[in-house]
Amino acid sequence: MSIWTGYAGIITTFVILGTLLLWLLIKSKIHIFVKILIVPVVLWYSLVLYYVPEKLLGWPTPDDIPDRSAVFATIIKEPGPSDQGAIYIWLMDIDGRKKTNWANPKNVFEYSEKNAPRSYKLPYSRGLHEELQKGEEARERGMIIMLKKGGKGAPKEGNNGARRRSDADDVEIEILNPQLFIPKE
Repeated sequence: MSIWTGYAGIITTFVILGTLLLWLLIKSKIHIFVKILIVPVVLWYSLVLYYVPEKLLGWPTPDDIPDRSAVFATIIKEPGPSDQGAIYIWLMDIDGRKKTNWANPKNVFEYSEKNAPRSYKLPYSRGLHEELQKGEEARERGMIIMLKKGGKGAPKEGNNGARRRSDADDVEIEILNPQLFIPKE
C-alpha cells in the first residue's frame, strides 16, 4: 500500500471543502479587503497540506543529510535487477536544526526538536556502503561513528587519534574512540 492511497482522501476532501468555502466567501457580503486576504491564505494552506505526509509519517526522508551527525544505525539495500538500491541511515544532527522558516509551506509541520534522530534515504553508492560497513564493525567494538558532508580526500589521521575516511559522494565517515573524550579519574 502506497502513502498516496490514504493521502488521496485528504487531498480530495480539502479540494472539495476549500472550493466550497472559497465560493461561499466570494458570494458573501464580506468586505472585499477581507476576501483578498483570505483567498491567498487558503491557497497557501493547500501547499502546506501537500508537504505534510513526508514530514509527519516517520518514513526515511530523501532530504540532504545534516552537515555533522552521529550514526545510530544503517541498513544497506544493494542494487538488484529491478531497483537501484538505497542506503537507509539513522542520524542525529550534532549541531541541531536551523531556525524554521514558517512562511515556506514545506516547513510548517516539520518536527522541530533539536538533535532528534532522523531516518534518511541515500542513493546506493558502493564506496559509502563499504565505509559504513567498516563503521558498523567499529561500533561493535565500542567506537562512535560520525558522518560529515564535504570530506573529499585521502584517508588521514584526525584530531585525538580519530581515523578519517572519505567517500566519492562527498560524505566523510569518522570513527571516534569514546575513551579519548571521557575524562579519566
